[in-house]
Amino acid sequence: MKVFLLNADSEHFQTLILRDSNDWARVMSFTEGAKPLDEWEAVETMVLRDPSLVDLDLPPSDFPSLSPLDVFSANAVRSLSDVLLANGKLLPLRCREGDYSAYVTTNVIDALDVAESKMWVLDTGRVVRIEQHVFRHDAVRNAVIFRLSQRPWVETYVTDSFVQRVAAAALTGFRFQEVWSSVESSRTRTSAV
Repeated sequence: MKVFLLNADSEHFQTLILRDSNDWARVMSFTEGAKPLDEWEAVETMVLRDPSLVDLDLPPSDFPSLSPLDVFSANAVRSLSDVLLANGKLLPLRCREGDYSAYVTTNVIDALDVAESKMWVLDTGRVVRIEQHVFRHDAVRNAVIFRLSQRPWVETYVTDSFVQRVAAAALTGFRFQEVWSSVESSRTRTSAV
């Protein structure tokens, strides 16, 4: 089993931005948990078209970048709806260039082996950064898409079953960064004995 960080491939595919930058404060209040998701109202987005920042010929994708939101195309939602709805909430976006939904993962699990992982932790106990992930296999065994209880409003993680679903549906724009493998983890534990 493997765990990956879920990212958008903004080098090879279009990036979305908010049409009105004043909407960021409102969006952040939802992504950080300050407001309940059922109070969400669609925000207007658009494709980033600044030639000093991006290649204007980049194609659209099924997972465009709109950080810190995860965004799925209608095609991706059709292909992954069972997994997405079981682990989070889809939120409407308005975009003239495509049909997209924001996604907030609500499946927050205590899966990180804190003693074995390498992290930057403040004196308050807040985890600022995870340099090396070590997961408890029992906690991620049935997970597909999740966030960590130590950082519930930051990174989204997926397991190899999600990656396989994306590949089988030929979805584009996803970039998966492997952060943990149960095989490597068991080898490390075995060699340390």
